[in-house]
Amino acid sequence: MLGDGWGAVSAGLKYNLLRDTCEGRLASAGFTYEVPIGSQKALQDVGDGEFHFFVTGGQRLLNGDAHILSSVGYRMPVDNSLQNTAIHWSNHLDYKVTDTVYLFTEAAWWHWTDDAGAGLPGIAGQDLFNLTSANVDGRNLVTQSIGAKLKPNANTEIGMAWEFPVSGYRDVIEGRLMVDLILRY
Repeated sequence: MLGDGWGAVSAGLKYNLLRDTCEGRLASAGFTYEVPIGSQKALQDVGDGEFHFFVTGGQRLLNGDAHILSSVGYRMPVDNSLQNTAIHWSNHLDYKVTDTVYLFTEAAWWHWTDDAGAGLPGIAGQDLFNLTSANVDGRNLVTQSIGAKLKPNANTEIGMAWEFPVSGYRDVIEGRLMVDLILRY
Protein backbone atom coordinates (compact mmCIF):
# COMPACT_ATOMS: atom_id res chain seq x y z
CA MET A 1 0.00 0.00 0.00
CA LEU A 2 1.21 3.48 -0.83
CA GLY A 3 2.02 5.97 1.86
CA ASP A 4 1.90 9.73 2.12
CA GLY A 5 4.55 11.91 0.56
CA TRP A 6 5.63 14.78 -1.60
CA GLY A 7 5.50 14.86 -5.37
CA ALA A 8 8.63 15.38 -7.44
CA VAL A 9 9.68 18.94 -8.23
CA SER A 10 9.87 20.30 -11.79
CA ALA A 11 11.70 23.36 -13.06
CA GLY A 12 11.99 24.69 -16.57
CA LEU A 13 11.67 27.47 -19.09
CA LYS A 14 8.87 28.59 -21.39
CA TYR A 15 9.19 31.14 -24.18
CA ASN A 16 6.38 33.01 -25.94
CA LEU A 17 6.95 32.58 -29.67
CA LEU A 18 3.85 34.61 -30.55
CA ARG A 19 1.73 36.95 -28.45
CA ASP A 20 -0.82 38.93 -30.44
CA THR A 21 -3.22 40.61 -28.01
CA CYS A 22 -5.19 42.31 -30.82
CA GLU A 23 -6.03 39.05 -32.60
CA GLY A 24 -6.02 36.95 -29.41
CA ARG A 25 -3.31 34.52 -30.52
CA LEU A 26 -0.62 32.88 -28.43
CA ALA A 27 2.10 30.29 -29.12
CA SER A 28 4.85 29.14 -26.81
CA ALA A 29 7.44 26.39 -26.41
CA GLY A 30 9.31 25.11 -23.41
CA PHE A 31 10.76 22.32 -21.38
CA THR A 32 10.92 21.17 -17.79
CA TYR A 33 13.14 18.79 -15.87
CA GLU A 34 11.51 16.77 -13.10
CA VAL A 35 13.97 16.34 -10.26
CA PRO A 36 13.50 12.91 -8.61
CA ILE A 37 13.35 14.21 -5.04
CA GLY A 38 9.77 13.31 -4.19
CA SER A 39 8.80 10.65 -1.67
CA GLN A 40 9.45 7.01 -2.56
CA LYS A 41 6.27 6.05 -0.67
CA ALA A 42 4.31 8.26 -3.10
CA LEU A 43 6.15 6.76 -6.12
CA GLN A 44 7.87 10.09 -6.85
CA ASP A 45 11.57 9.23 -6.40
CA VAL A 46 12.12 7.15 -9.54
CA GLY A 47 15.20 7.04 -11.76
CA ASP A 48 17.31 10.05 -12.61
CA GLY A 49 14.47 12.39 -13.50
CA GLU A 50 12.67 13.21 -16.70
CA PHE A 51 12.63 15.91 -19.37
CA HIS A 52 9.36 17.23 -20.74
CA PHE A 53 9.34 19.21 -24.01
CA PHE A 54 6.14 20.97 -25.11
CA VAL A 55 4.53 23.52 -27.42
CA THR A 56 1.24 25.31 -26.79
CA GLY A 57 -1.04 27.52 -28.83
CA GLY A 58 -4.24 29.42 -28.24
CA GLN A 59 -6.82 31.53 -30.04
CA ARG A 60 -9.57 33.84 -28.81
CA LEU A 61 -12.96 33.09 -30.46
CA LEU A 62 -16.44 34.65 -30.65
CA ASN A 63 -15.35 38.23 -29.87
CA GLY A 64 -13.51 37.09 -26.76
CA ASP A 65 -16.35 35.03 -25.29
CA ALA A 66 -14.53 31.74 -26.03
CA HIS A 67 -10.98 30.43 -26.22
CA ILE A 68 -9.34 27.33 -27.62
CA LEU A 69 -5.96 26.13 -26.37
CA SER A 70 -3.92 23.14 -27.47
CA SER A 71 -0.71 21.63 -26.15
CA VAL A 72 1.45 18.73 -27.28
CA GLY A 73 4.37 17.35 -25.32
CA TYR A 74 6.96 14.61 -25.07
CA ARG A 75 8.06 13.04 -21.77
CA MET A 76 11.56 11.61 -21.97
CA PRO A 77 13.08 9.92 -18.91
CA VAL A 78 16.80 10.10 -18.27
CA ASP A 79 16.78 6.36 -17.43
CA ASN A 80 14.29 4.60 -19.72
CA SER A 81 14.77 1.29 -17.91
CA LEU A 82 12.99 2.83 -14.89
CA GLN A 83 10.45 5.18 -16.48
CA ASN A 84 8.24 5.32 -19.58
CA THR A 85 8.39 7.59 -22.61
CA ALA A 86 5.13 9.22 -23.69
CA ILE A 87 3.55 11.75 -26.04
CA HIS A 88 0.52 13.74 -24.89
CA TRP A 89 -1.90 16.12 -26.57
CA SER A 90 -4.51 18.18 -24.73
CA ASN A 91 -7.19 20.56 -25.97
CA HIS A 92 -9.20 23.10 -23.98
CA LEU A 93 -12.33 24.99 -25.04
CA ASP A 94 -14.04 27.55 -22.79
CA TYR A 95 -17.05 29.82 -23.12
CA LYS A 96 -17.93 32.91 -21.07
CA VAL A 97 -21.51 32.49 -19.76
CA THR A 98 -21.56 35.70 -17.71
CA ASP A 99 -18.95 38.36 -16.93
CA THR A 100 -17.59 36.16 -14.13
CA VAL A 101 -18.47 32.53 -15.05
CA TYR A 102 -16.82 30.35 -17.70
CA LEU A 103 -17.76 26.79 -18.66
CA PHE A 104 -15.07 24.60 -20.20
CA THR A 105 -14.24 21.17 -21.50
CA GLU A 106 -10.90 19.50 -22.10
CA ALA A 107 -9.80 16.38 -23.93
CA ALA A 108 -6.42 14.76 -23.32
CA TRP A 109 -4.65 11.93 -25.16
CA TRP A 110 -1.66 10.02 -23.81
CA HIS A 111 0.32 7.61 -25.98
CA TRP A 112 3.19 5.61 -24.51
CA THR A 113 5.99 5.14 -27.04
CA ASP A 114 8.28 3.05 -24.84
CA ASP A 115 7.98 1.39 -21.45
CA ALA A 116 10.57 0.49 -18.83
CA GLY A 117 10.19 -3.17 -19.72
CA ALA A 118 9.68 -4.27 -16.11
CA GLY A 119 7.63 -3.35 -13.09
CA LEU A 120 3.89 -2.84 -12.92
CA PRO A 121 2.17 -4.59 -15.83
CA GLY A 122 0.01 -2.25 -17.93
CA ILE A 123 0.01 0.74 -15.52
CA ALA A 124 1.95 3.85 -16.56
CA GLY A 125 0.81 6.57 -14.14
CA GLN A 126 -0.80 9.05 -16.55
CA ASP A 127 0.29 12.65 -15.78
CA LEU A 128 1.21 12.54 -12.08
CA PHE A 129 3.41 9.44 -11.97
CA ASN A 130 5.90 7.94 -14.39
CA LEU A 131 5.96 4.45 -12.99
CA THR A 132 8.37 1.64 -13.75
CA SER A 133 6.05 -0.25 -16.10
CA ALA A 134 5.86 -3.16 -18.50
CA ASN A 135 3.36 -3.63 -21.33
CA VAL A 136 2.33 0.03 -21.77
CA ASP A 137 4.28 0.58 -24.99
CA GLY A 138 1.72 1.53 -27.67
CA ARG A 139 -1.19 2.06 -25.26
CA ASN A 140 -3.50 5.07 -25.55
CA LEU A 141 -5.47 6.84 -22.84
CA VAL A 142 -8.07 9.47 -23.70
CA THR A 143 -9.81 11.51 -20.99
CA GLN A 144 -12.49 14.20 -20.99
CA SER A 145 -12.94 16.97 -18.44
CA ILE A 146 -15.91 19.24 -17.84
CA GLY A 147 -15.87 22.15 -15.48
CA ALA A 148 -16.50 25.75 -14.57
CA LYS A 149 -14.39 28.71 -13.54
CA LEU A 150 -15.45 31.72 -11.48
CA LYS A 151 -13.53 34.99 -11.96
CA PRO A 152 -14.96 37.34 -9.30
CA ASN A 153 -12.29 40.00 -10.02
CA ALA A 154 -9.14 40.53 -12.09
CA ASN A 155 -6.93 38.99 -9.39
CA THR A 156 -8.84 35.82 -8.51
CA GLU A 157 -9.93 32.65 -10.31
CA ILE A 158 -11.62 29.62 -8.74
CA GLY A 159 -12.14 26.52 -10.85
CA MET A 160 -13.46 22.99 -10.60
CA ALA A 161 -13.51 20.13 -13.13
CA TRP A 162 -14.30 16.42 -13.29
CA GLU A 163 -12.01 14.29 -15.46
CA PHE A 164 -12.93 10.79 -16.60
CA PRO A 165 -11.56 8.25 -19.11
CA VAL A 166 -13.33 7.78 -22.44
CA SER A 167 -10.98 5.14 -23.88
CA GLY A 168 -10.94 1.43 -23.13
CA TYR A 169 -7.51 1.74 -21.48
CA ARG A 170 -7.92 3.58 -18.17
CA ASP A 171 -4.41 3.43 -16.68
CA VAL A 172 -4.76 4.83 -13.12
CA ILE A 173 -7.86 6.99 -13.63
CA GLU A 174 -11.46 6.12 -12.91
CA GLY A 175 -12.33 9.77 -12.42
CA ARG A 176 -10.89 12.70 -10.51
CA LEU A 177 -12.04 16.02 -9.19
CA MET A 178 -9.68 18.92 -9.80
CA VAL A 179 -9.95 22.24 -7.98
CA ASP A 180 -7.77 25.30 -8.48
CA LEU A 181 -7.39 28.74 -6.94
CA ILE A 182 -5.37 31.42 -8.70
CA LEU A 183 -4.42 34.64 -6.91
CA ARG A 184 -2.63 37.33 -8.95
CA TYR A 185 -0.71 40.16 -7.35
